[in-house]
Amino acid sequence: QGYNLGIYGTAPGISMRKQGMALEADAVMVVDNDMASDEEISITEQKVTPPVPGEEKLPEQPEEMQIPLRTNFNETAFFYPQLQTDSSGNVLLSFTTPDALTEWKLLILAHTKDLKTGTYIEHIKAKKDLMVIPNVPRFVRQGDQLVFSAKVINYTDRQLHADVNLELFNPVTMNTVEIINPENNKTISVSIEANQNALVQWKLDIPYDISMLGYRIKAVSSSFSDGEERTIPVLTNRMLVTETLPMHLKGNETRKFRMDKLADSDKYMGRLTLQNYRFTVEFTSNPAWYAIQALPYLSEPKVESASNLFHMYYANALSSFIVNSNPKIKNVFESWKTHSPDAFLSNLQKNQELKRAVLNATPWVLEAESETEQKRRIGVLFDINRISNQTEVTLQKLRESQMSNGAWPWFKGMREDRYSTQQIVLGFARLNAKQVININQNPAILQMLRKAIMYLDEEINSDYEQLKKHYPGQLDKNHLGSLQIQYLYARTLIEIDVLVKNKYTEAYDYYLAQAKKYWLKQNNYMQAMIALTLNRSGYRNEAEGILRSLTERSIQNEELGMYWRQESGWYWYQAPVETQAMAIEAFSEVVDKPALVDQMKIWLLKQKQTTRWSTSSATAEAVYALLMNGKELLNNDKPVTIKIGDEIISPQSENLKVEAGTGYFKKAWTGKEIKAEMGRIEVTNPNTSVAWGAAYWQYFEQIDQITSASSPLSIEKKLFVETLTDNGPVLTEIKDGQQLHTGDKVVSRMIISTDRDMEYVQVNDMRSSAFEPTGNLSGYRYKGGLGYYENITDVSTDFYIRYLRKGTYVLEYPVVVTQSGTFSNGIATIQSYYAPEFAAHSEGVRVLVE
Repeated sequence: QGYNLGIYGTAPGISMRKQGMALEADAVMVVDNDMASDEEISITEQKVTPPVPGEEKLPEQPEEMQIPLRTNFNETAFFYPQLQTDSSGNVLLSFTTPDALTEWKLLILAHTKDLKTGTYIEHIKAKKDLMVIPNVPRFVRQGDQLVFSAKVINYTDRQLHADVNLELFNPVTMNTVEIINPENNKTISVSIEANQNALVQWKLDIPYDISMLGYRIKAVSSSFSDGEERTIPVLTNRMLVTETLPMHLKGNETRKFRMDKLADSDKYMGRLTLQNYRFTVEFTSNPAWYAIQALPYLSEPKVESASNLFHMYYANALSSFIVNSNPKIKNVFESWKTHSPDAFLSNLQKNQELKRAVLNATPWVLEAESETEQKRRIGVLFDINRISNQTEVTLQKLRESQMSNGAWPWFKGMREDRYSTQQIVLGFARLNAKQVININQNPAILQMLRKAIMYLDEEINSDYEQLKKHYPGQLDKNHLGSLQIQYLYARTLIEIDVLVKNKYTEAYDYYLAQAKKYWLKQNNYMQAMIALTLNRSGYRNEAEGILRSLTERSIQNEELGMYWRQESGWYWYQAPVETQAMAIEAFSEVVDKPALVDQMKIWLLKQKQTTRWSTSSATAEAVYALLMNGKELLNNDKPVTIKIGDEIISPQSENLKVEAGTGYFKKAWTGKEIKAEMGRIEVTNPNTSVAWGAAYWQYFEQIDQITSASSPLSIEKKLFVETLTDNGPVLTEIKDGQQLHTGDKVVSRMIISTDRDMEYVQVNDMRSSAFEPTGNLSGYRYKGGLGYYENITDVSTDFYIRYLRKGTYVLEYPVVVTQSGTFSNGIATIQSYYAPEFAAHSEGVRVLVE
């Protein structure tokens, strides 16, 4: 018996129909009786005005002629996982193709009930009689001078005369942007011979006041037309600086606050390099709402390291727990979810590639979005159906990235990473301990954890065996390290569910005794972790003693709350936010002193940067401390009253609706609305409980105007052009003012130095929009004695280095020049992944291309 397969495809101006593909059940083959191997699909043209016989003359038409524009450039036309034949043995594929004029690859797999299979592969070209194909960069930078070029192709057998028009607009406001160089006309007339093409160009001066650039390009002849509309990210050559003023008030209190830099900004506000961006004031009666604000950040990581994958799961698990344990709050989130996104953000949702570029290079575009959109994103995050789907996807990725020995690497392709593995195990254990999840009811998680814990048990046992081998008579001395402490802490959380096997108990007991004896030799982060470990192991008195010691050594004042003075470092166990979060957990669980915990939350919230903390790890720890160690999310507190300069902000006003039960509201000013007097703030709290808030002043500043913190790191960036000689390729350094040409091969080289051993280091190299990387696949590399994960994005290249030993290293990669004009090449930065305050950056250079 044979089966016929019919294909019916539609798109704006496209018609396609294929029949005659037969599947012979016995031979299990898919054959095509009438389809060529490279089929050209002609697109139905929009007829304009009929030409005069024997003459190709452009009709007189209004400049804003409405012609269909190609706007859908998805790379996948359709995917149907399951199709069944009808009673006649026919299968019908009905779909709408994207608008790209390109070659499509159709792949079909057919099978019978007894699993005989056949495949069919077809290449289909989509083209029009008149086509306009712009050469568009992945992005541009503010201040670039770009030669925007497009190829107009005539596929007919006669000469065509066409008008090509370029229109530029701001996708955020949808207003026209006038940036075409005056020497160019918006509309260029060209004559194109039969089956030939013509080049059209416009010089553009990219402005400093937009974050996205949209274009509409149209080619119109008397008989045919074509056009497309797309959006290009506009990256800044400045850095976004955020000045933060945390504010908290006791019950029934009025306090005055002053943001010194803003209040005194009249002295330098007129400086040409400083550009105001946004000033925001927010308040709530419950700090847990700040943790909820940070969950979308955790659920949308820039890169998929093992820990970031877990943080995605973590955010979704907490979201599900919050909705299920607070039935009333579900109504709040449901109402937020129904908020309609504005036009700009709707377009971003349609174009995920563009959205990734915006998030990676200019995250503030989405961070500083409207309050309505922020609420909508949170509402969507708490949608039960979305949570269920995202949770399964993330767990699958975690399973795939777990190695055969049970460990996880930092990035896929790297060697196993003990800290990342313990971080993931600890995260699952915490969620299980707080009854956010039940690992015994989730076989997939339990299987992953058993494999990971077996690896960690082997590692702790190996540590102990090495001690016995190399220090047989000195086992009573201090041999306790941060990884052993973190292991004990995680193990006590999950010991009941996954027991310590007998062969590992000697090592476990040894390090537990070490923690009990040598806790004072550790830093504050490790001491709080030891206190929790000992308390769960039945040593409550010792745990309380550690917390008494921490209390005595703490600093407590009205402005900063309760915190500890310690020298922060670039290792994960020296991170200040994570230290504070661990202390909050210890004091909440061991001694139950809510007053001290509230004081510690003051300092923790002062470290928040707009909607999140400095790193994903810090954000995850802070979220856990605020959500799992606090009061109910809903209460009856009233909103505070705020005076900004001479303006009184009333939360009861129409534009500042306070959600019932949250006490949370926010107001923002942008650009020229920001005045120096806004740095003087007076707040009145009408409630008996503490109110929490903050003011954020954000502005752009030239990189060379920003002073960086001292760092053991340094980085230098150089560009080289590759030329071919009789002796092979030769690299020549590109000097200031040197002109390149399209097609040149350029090597971007970074020289990094460190005066000490470091771990978990990230290098980011910004790229000129004139450059296109020759390799597009991310992955693990090993060159020049340095192993790293290379992540190639649309706007930059990232290098993640697990171990960076003391010394000097070189990182480099090739690119090809694809655009003409004058471009900023950005800078290269190096920073500690878990302590981003330890950073350095190179100087920026400009690239000239003929």
